[in-house]
This record gives sequence, structure tokens and C-alpha cells, in this order.
Amino acid sequence: MLDFIGRFHPLFVHLPIGMLVLAMLFKMMSLNQRWAALKTTLPLMLGVSFLSAMGTSFTGYLLSLSGEYDMELVRQHQWAGVALTILIGVIWLLEWRTMPKWLQGTTWSGLVVLLIVTGHWGGSLTHGEDFLRFKGNQKKEQAVITNIREALVYQDLVVPVLESKCYACHSNRKKKGNLRLDTPDWIVKGGDQGKSLLAHQPRQSNLYTRLILPNLDEEHMPPKGKPQPSESEIELLYWWIEKGASFDKKIKELPEYEADLAFLVSFTHQETTNTAPYLPEVTVEAAQPAVLDQLKAQGVIALPVALNSNYLSVNLLEKKEIDDTLIDLLLQIKAQIVWLKAGNTNLSPSLLDAISQLSNLQLLHLNGTSISDEGLSQLSGLEQLKVLNLTQTVITEQGIQSLANLTDLKKMYLFQSQVTPSPALEDLFPNTELDFGGYETLFSQQLGVEAEATE
Repeated sequence: MLDFIGRFHPLFVHLPIGMLVLAMLFKMMSLNQRWAALKTTLPLMLGVSFLSAMGTSFTGYLLSLSGEYDMELVRQHQWAGVALTILIGVIWLLEWRTMPKWLQGTTWSGLVVLLIVTGHWGGSLTHGEDFLRFKGNQKKEQAVITNIREALVYQDLVVPVLESKCYACHSNRKKKGNLRLDTPDWIVKGGDQGKSLLAHQPRQSNLYTRLILPNLDEEHMPPKGKPQPSESEIELLYWWIEKGASFDKKIKELPEYEADLAFLVSFTHQETTNTAPYLPEVTVEAAQPAVLDQLKAQGVIALPVALNSNYLSVNLLEKKEIDDTLIDLLLQIKAQIVWLKAGNTNLSPSLLDAISQLSNLQLLHLNGTSISDEGLSQLSGLEQLKVLNLTQTVITEQGIQSLANLTDLKKMYLFQSQVTPSPALEDLFPNTELDFGGYETLFSQQLGVEAEATE
């Protein structure tokens, strides 16, 4: 109950602030003989300010008990608020008497200073410690990643997203819901709603699922009015969790990392489109914005693969229900799609038929799908395909033989499929690296430790 009352502090705090500002204005105007009558209103306004400031201080104290804020900053804000309340009361009493001008000037000047200081610390608690710091139009520049393979996944890619979109409410200054996202230990610990992420399970991780809720949903994060992550940043967090949510690995140390380089290059901030791997040499016209909006409404992420490029990367985000409407939308942008992530989706015959029509497709993820040898043969017409991910499928050696005509195919991922290494396959695909994996991820290591602990 007390915590509930404390939540009214941000609502109550505006009444004494507004009343004090009005009282200060009237005080200044009353110094002019023409507006001297305004002085008679000051005791009433100061009285209301004093009583509302007391209520604000009380609710603020109750809110501080939640432990969601940095206690050092809370104490500074709290004692400044108490001093401000007392000073309001003192000036209120003095306004009923005749005061020397020097005393009036001192007390009212002190009131202005305390109001600014208290407001600054309060704003810092809510919006970050640089709330009232002059920043002009400058934005914090993110370090340019020059070698994407050597980049640290968490520090170089994930932290900038969390810092710009999450730290205001979930850091050492404020931990809404007892959740902090500014250090690995706190991220793993989670908050009042449980763990914030589960390795390899983005759709069971609050850190991701809260981002894709409708903006008007009460559970949507960041809250309405706060800076929202871009679709590429959401996809990055999805990818990071899906890959095991590593805090110390470089990109090149992750399993099957090369299949994602095309997407990750977009975070290097390079200006030209030809720096991204796996792009056609010819250009295409831009996709219709209405189609992209409809895809977004369907829960599909479609993003430009690089700056100033009309080619698109499309991520179906493990959708289990793919209807004809979605397939029709994909076909409307078939010329623009060069990278498609359809892993762990319901790979229906109609979806597979649509994929076979993506003539510019360079990179294709079908990992964890039900694709068969017969279905795989439908992809033999994708002459520009460079990377194909078939991990965790039932594909056999007979199935991939139908792709031998794809001379531009650079890499094929076959880990946990029915295909096994053989000299015959190497002869069949002389220009293609066949990756059979054998990866041990952070998540699988954790499972192994837990299994040993239970024996």
C-alpha cells in the first residue's frame, strides 16, 4: 500500500513547482507599484505550495523505499526537497509580516536556487544524471567498427543499444522493476519479472519480447515517450540472444558467424553499399513503403542491408504461422530481398515456392525447419546464392546434390543434418565450404554443468 502511494510522487511534484513559479512571478511583479495588489495573493499561494510540498516529500520518501533508484542521488534529492519545503514554510510565515528588503531578497533567492537544485536531482533520477546539462545538438558518437569479425559481440554491438535505449530506467542510477541492464551480472540476475534473458531463446526472454509488444501495451519497453530502438537494433538483440547471449566472445568465436556477417556489417557505420558482403552488382528500385509497413504489422523485420541501398534483409523471426497474405507481401519485394532468415519457421510448400522466386537472394537461413530433400531441389534456381544454412534439418547427401549447379555458393552449414563429410561431396562442391560444425556454445556448456551437478 505504501509503495502504491509513493507512485503518486511524480504526479504531486508538479503542483508545488507550478505554484512556486507563479508566486515568484507575482512577487517580482508586486515590486512595481502598478501591480502591488498582487502581493496579497502571496500568502495563499505560498500556503498551498507548502502543504503540497509536504505531501510531495512524503510520497517521495515512500517511493525511495522501493530501492529502484540510486540511493546517493535519492538522498541528495530528498534533503534538498526537505530544505525547500522548510524554506517555503518560513517565507509563508514571513509574508504575513513586514520584512526588510535584504531578508526578502535572500529568502526568495534561496528559494529559486533550491527549486532548481531539487528539480535537477529529481530529473536526474528520472531521466539520467545529465538531465539539465547543456548538450546542444551533440550526440554521443559510437566507435566505428573497422573489423566486424574482431568486434566484441556484447561490448561493441549490444552495449550501445542498451545504453541509448535502456539505461535511463535500468542502470546504477535507476533500476525500475529492480532490473539493471548496465552490467552482465545484473542482466543475468534479472528483476521483479524474473530473468531478463534465456540464452538461445529470444522469444522467452523479456529483454526481447518487451521490445516487440505494441507501443500502447503497458508492458512495452522502452515506455511510450522514451527513445525507441530501431528495427535493426531489435533484430541485433534477437540475434545476440539466439547466439547464446555471450558477454565476452568476439563475433568470429560464435558458431556459424559468417552466415550473419552480411547483417552485422550494417553496424560498422560505413557509408557505401559495396562494403557489405553478398550484394548483387546491379541496383533495384526501392520497395513500396506500404508493403514494408504491412510486413512490420505481420511481425516481420525488413531492413536495408546497408546505407543508401534498396536491397533488403528480411527476418521472419521464427514465425510458426505464415499465411498467404505474408507470402504475397514477400513476393511483392522479391527483387529487393537478398538476405532471408527463415530459420525455425513453418516452412510450408507455398513459402518454399516463394523463396525459390527470390532471384537476387544471396544469403538464406533455413535452419531448424522441416525442409526435405525434395523441397531443397526447388532452390536449385537461386543462382546468386552465396550462403545457405541447413543446420538442424533432415537434409541428406542426396538432397544437397541438387544444388551442385550453384557455382557461386560459398558456404553451406550442415551441422546436425543427415549429411556427413565425404570426399565425394568435396568433389561435388569444389567452390563451397561445407561446415559440419561440432560447436559447443555457452548454453550447451551450462547444460553440461547442470547435468553433472544433478548426477
